[in-house]
Amino acid sequence: MITLSITLQGKAFAAVGDLTWLNLSNINDPKAKRQGQGSSKAEPGTLAVPIRALKETVRKRGFARGCLCQDSNQPASWMLGTHKDAPKDAVSALVWVARSNPSRRVLYVEQLESGGTWFVATDQGRIAVVQRNDELIADDKVVQSLVNDVLEHWAAEEIPYSVVLNLRNRITTPLLERAIQSGQAAPGKLVDILSAPPPAEARFKRLLPLPLGNALLALAVVSGIAYFAFDWYMTLRAEQEALAELQRRQLAEAGLDVSRAALTEADATAQEAAIQAALQEDTATPVPQDVIMGCANLFARVREYQLGWELSEFSCSPSGNSATATYRLPLTQEKLGGSNATIAALEQEASVAYFAEYQRAVATFAISPPPIRQSLTKDLLPQSKLWIRDLGQRLQDLRTADLRLTASATDAVQRSVQYQVPVDPTVAETAGPKFADVSPERAYLTGTVALGGEGPLTLTGANWTEPHFSLKRLSITPSQSAWTWNLELTYVCRP
Repeated sequence: MITLSITLQGKAFAAVGDLTWLNLSNINDPKAKRQGQGSSKAEPGTLAVPIRALKETVRKRGFARGCLCQDSNQPASWMLGTHKDAPKDAVSALVWVARSNPSRRVLYVEQLESGGTWFVATDQGRIAVVQRNDELIADDKVVQSLVNDVLEHWAAEEIPYSVVLNLRNRITTPLLERAIQSGQAAPGKLVDILSAPPPAEARFKRLLPLPLGNALLALAVVSGIAYFAFDWYMTLRAEQEALAELQRRQLAEAGLDVSRAALTEADATAQEAAIQAALQEDTATPVPQDVIMGCANLFARVREYQLGWELSEFSCSPSGNSATATYRLPLTQEKLGGSNATIAALEQEASVAYFAEYQRAVATFAISPPPIRQSLTKDLLPQSKLWIRDLGQRLQDLRTADLRLTASATDAVQRSVQYQVPVDPTVAETAGPKFADVSPERAYLTGTVALGGEGPLTLTGANWTEPHFSLKRLSITPSQSAWTWNLELTYVCRP
């Protein structure tokens, strides 16, 4: 694509070979007057109109590098310099060639009566020239060189091209002779290119800018696809509704009630059942305080089995039916091998896994579990706003009583519960079960409380006995002077 620099009223404008045409026939007329100076009506030679038109076109169309400017009285001046004898039909011919041959390349060479040569090419819908062709050409050798450069460039690619020659002197190059023999080059005039009317696509492109034409074509295609898709959807929906109605009548005749009201009631029942099953899982648990007390008592007894071994971690299951103690052999005892008395004592009441290569032993104790509480129903859950406020105050009191205690609670969020959606019996047989989330108005909320501290008193003194609390995790880590513990509880409440 050619890039030019055009001077308009003392200012330089960058111009590229894009199909934007402006009438600048009187741009350099010294007798031209600005609009509004000496006359209320703009005269044909006015300067303000073409300059404003150029600036507005560049601004509105968003050309980053400018636009192509052509003088309608001197049509070749935009790329070859000013010449009074340029072909008169150049304006229409250039645009016509570029638009009616969007997939071809056309080279036109005309030697003028004045001795100069008019040299122009259209490259797949674009106006273009050879890079060196920046002024009128009067030397035949220069013309030969330019023709040969263009044909050498085009012949190397698989894009069809043609050459139209209107010459006064004979110009020959090997590539040009080869093009003449193959029928790709022939003598003629610029108007010969216009002998055939442009195709419908070219006429359409003359009326619409290319982006708008593409947008309208895309809109038509999308509209057609959307119409047929909507028609197919409505037809399929009507067929499904007719089939469903037929099935309802058949089931009604068989004594099965599958009306919409019955399905709505069944859906509500299924959701309530799913909520109650989730509450059963979250609240039918032992009292957390009972599990904590049993775990603390067992830990105090297990600490005695440390003859040469070191108890590194102790944890209890949330159900309170088992506990796990992990022992390791300190570096100071590795050469001695530790004392087998510890392992022997543990094996009397626990299942022991001994890993000699790691100098580690894990003992699992079976504990008599505390009784399971009866599960709560949703109406027995505390209201979230008041409950969260009371919980925050309770944790604050615990931290005030023991500055070493850490206590925090998460916000209550909706418990994720799914249920099987009731459907018509025939649909259930063919499509299989369908599951969905319980609606928010039927769901309940859940959250966690995390605590950490030192010593048995802070662990057992909090008294977590409320029915909407359940133990999630309890671990104890011994130290030389005392032992630290970490406790995690879950709670449930209603919105």
